[in-house]
Amino acid sequence: METRNQKKRGAIRKATRVGKIKILIMTTAQESLVGGWTAYHALTPEDQKVFDEAMRGFVGVKYTPQLVSTQLVNGTNYRFKCTASIPPSEVVWDAIVEIYSPIEGVPHVVAITRI
Repeated sequence: METRNQKKRGAIRKATRVGKIKILIMTTAQESLVGGWTAYHALTPEDQKVFDEAMRGFVGVKYTPQLVSTQLVNGTNYRFKCTASIPPSEVVWDAIVEIYSPIEGVPHVVAITRI
């Protein structure tokens, strides 16, 4: 196994070769800190998938994620900054939806806090 690290545009690029397979991992310094929260950032498609799966079946209040912060633990903790409303009302407020996604299993809502 051969490993090579290089810094590129504020990200750490790690190339690992296992036999004939080369694995590239791009991560920011914040993402590589186990137990630390990342800064809030735009959602990736994977973040949106976790949010949708955890919120499946929730009725009443509509939460629309705007930004996300993550924490790598035994799985991943998510803090989604959302706008919230109760349709058809035009009243909108902000909320943090906290979700835990285990390494194996289904993501689930841990807390929802109006801010």
